[in-house]
Amino acid sequence: MADSAVHLAFEELDDRESYNNWKIGMKMALIHENLWHAIEGYPEEDSSTESEKNRKEQKALAKICLMVKPCAYAQVRSAESAREAWLNLQKAYEDKGLSRRLALLRTLAGMILQNFRNMESYVNEIMSVSQKLADMNAPLDDEFIAVIMLSGLTEDYNPMIMALESANVGLTSDFVKAKLLQDTKHSISSSSGDKALYSKNNRVYNKRKPVVCYKCNEEGHFKNECLTNKKNSKIKDKPAGNTNK
Repeated sequence: MADSAVHLAFEELDDRESYNNWKIGMKMALIHENLWHAIEGYPEEDSSTESEKNRKEQKALAKICLMVKPCAYAQVRSAESAREAWLNLQKAYEDKGLSRRLALLRTLAGMILQNFRNMESYVNEIMSVSQKLADMNAPLDDEFIAVIMLSGLTEDYNPMIMALESANVGLTSDFVKAKLLQDTKHSISSSSGDKALYSKNNRVYNKRKPVVCYKCNEEGHFKNECLTNKKNSKIKDKPAGNTNK
């Protein structure tokens, strides 16, 4: 049961885009089950026997192979050790070239809050792309990441930016992230937009649906506007002495 919970915490390796998340997830899974030494090597003070090390080696190799999709089997099919499989996947999917770095920087520079459902997803995506650059040994300055977060905000956040500027404090990504996540302006705006869309759709629906009177079953009026009610009312109000006439 515990194994399933660990496996479900991250997706199987599919392509270069998913490698960074897979790498950290797989590493944590192996550390969780005391198998990471099969990748990085055993410390000198380790007292495991050779048979125990072999069992851990095979178990780590199996777990790595089970957490890749069939399109990646070619990278691990011939691996005889967990470390070999790990390095093969790293060589195939961990792109540290200039093109990849430029692509991530363009993605980061083009992020704006309006393209995200809420503030949390906006901030998380910026931090995720920044981490990918750090994994490529090309980390960004922390203050620059904070500036990127502020640069993608809407004009509604100009007062907040001016307040941060006048405060004359050093910007950090954690500080700006905390400030933005405390603000619910973008979430409220999205919620209002959803309500407005629902109201608009509801009006269109009501416009298309004909009005039917529940008294005479005729279309075009409600029950309280029905002529049948008015006729009955006149008959009740007519004096009794005029009945013969």
